[in-house]
Amino acid sequence: MMKKIATAAVVYHENKILIAQRAKDDYWEFPGGRIDEGETPEECLIREYWEELDIGIRITEQWPTVVGQFRGQDMTLYCFKAEWTEGTITRDPLVHHDVKWIDPEELSDYEIIDEDRELVKYILEI
Repeated sequence: MMKKIATAAVVYHENKILIAQRAKDDYWEFPGGRIDEGETPEECLIREYWEELDIGIRITEQWPTVVGQFRGQDMTLYCFKAEWTEGTITRDPLVHHDVKWIDPEELSDYEIIDEDRELVKYILEI
């Protein structure tokens, strides 16, 4: 089985963070996606946020990479902190059922996808 190499960004705006509810399984996630050939993780995130949510972001910090097996698949997840810079969120209903800005302390109220739970731990520690 091929290893999945993906990205996720915790996007901040006015002390809140962006989470999105996945349409395929209703778990909440920090949006991101698979890295295309020849693309850097940062370029992937910028593209994914425009494609999936119609907003621009600026990467501000690289966070620890998550490596493990999630839902039976080996995965490397490049994680970043970012900030919203432009655009108005337009949710694609085929990708996300819902999108919210929440206080970081509220993360435990949401069923977060396994690989992003590592990011939740990091957010709550910093």
